[in-house]
Amino acid sequence: MKQQEWKSSWTVGHNQRDNIVEWNAGVDAVTVIAQDHHGALPFYNEYDNVRVRLGIAHTPDRPWTMHGYRGKQCGPVRVGLKDEKCILAVTGPEAARVFAVSKRHFVKYTRIDLQVTLKMETPVRTWAYDHFHSPTLTNRMERGKIYGSLISSPDGDTMYLNKRTSPTYARMYDKSRDYMGVLGQFWRFEVEAKEEHSDRLGRILENLTEYTEIAADYVAGWYADRDICVPLGSRDKLSIPELPSAKSGFQETLAWMSRQVKPSLHLLEQAGLLEEAQKALGVQLTFPESSEDTEDF
Repeated sequence: MKQQEWKSSWTVGHNQRDNIVEWNAGVDAVTVIAQDHHGALPFYNEYDNVRVRLGIAHTPDRPWTMHGYRGKQCGPVRVGLKDEKCILAVTGPEAARVFAVSKRHFVKYTRIDLQVTLKMETPVRTWAYDHFHSPTLTNRMERGKIYGSLISSPDGDTMYLNKRTSPTYARMYDKSRDYMGVLGQFWRFEVEAKEEHSDRLGRILENLTEYTEIAADYVAGWYADRDICVPLGSRDKLSIPELPSAKSGFQETLAWMSRQVKPSLHLLEQAGLLEEAQKALGVQLTFPESSEDTEDF
């Protein structure tokens, strides 16, 4: 292949900014576990609902097992039972609809994939190759800061970042064949979050009706942290709400409440909805009469 003058993986992406004509973003896969018998039946029924929406209701099931769960699978949807728990795994556009069921039950998210797909005016078949061989990414891999690999196939190149066992795992690949385009016309950036990362992300997404901006910011931010530009163009940027880790200490959690929860509670109090807020949180709250005298708690 003809040699080029490399600058950085950020430049490789940024140089394609004016070449992007359309983009979309959203949830591409989710694995969620209903933690008690109250959610098991609705989740199990959702398996059939997804099949109906996908038009595969009459396609035969196949046995499926994972981590002690035993059940069935059909196309991009899988369901299984273990004790009183039910696991539901969906990939593709139907994944976002799982949240409509999940948020009504006591659940745990064990995997969430978010994606950004870009349509290019002028196809670029070597985009993954260019990213992978940029000095910035090459230096990080040589210093052991990041694991990466590049796979070529007749359907286009795929660049992988991190390992499947990592808390987050990503791939950038040519998705043109799925969109009936020529190679290099459609490119997808995906980030797969697992375990604690996915559970924190799931608690955010389940309260939203529109995932496009959040997914775009999450994916673009993940790659930006690794000096890779996902060129979405200029737009209003939304920040992902900050949630405390399960490993956080009491002081970190209290600091998070002061930053994230306190302002909303005061707004609800001023609107006369303090009682409703207390019911939603399941606690008894008291506030100073004047918000001007309020100190951080």
